[in-house]
Amino acid sequence: MGRAFWVPCVVALMCLCITARADDVGHWIPDSTTVASIERYSKTHMPVRNESDKAGPIGSYARYYTGITLNGRKTVFGEYVSAELREAAYPVGVHIVSWDKMPGITDGGCYLIDLWFDVRSGRVIAITCHGIA
Repeated sequence: MGRAFWVPCVVALMCLCITARADDVGHWIPDSTTVASIERYSKTHMPVRNESDKAGPIGSYARYYTGITLNGRKTVFGEYVSAELREAAYPVGVHIVSWDKMPGITDGGCYLIDLWFDVRSGRVIAITCHGIA
């Protein structure tokens, strides 16, 4: 099975970990150096769902980042909201925020992107477009 199958599975599993292991979750604020590393990666790895549902350039998104500890591993969660998503009143640019300040939008195709970054390995685990309701 290809990456297109596994990436959504990894994201779903991480979401389950957040809800199922709430006692193991710690929230923290990532530093600007870590976020800059994630931004460099995202500039060249924005996701594509299909020919008609592609992410725009990173500069066209409000990019929110927060830290969460999952099963003892520090992870940065990023949520990108496109300026083209009319319901969203989120300013374009980088926003490093606490967990409770994340946008929390649940659908929108490639107008809304989730990113997971493992701090220890220094690697993006997943970057994917949301589903469409």
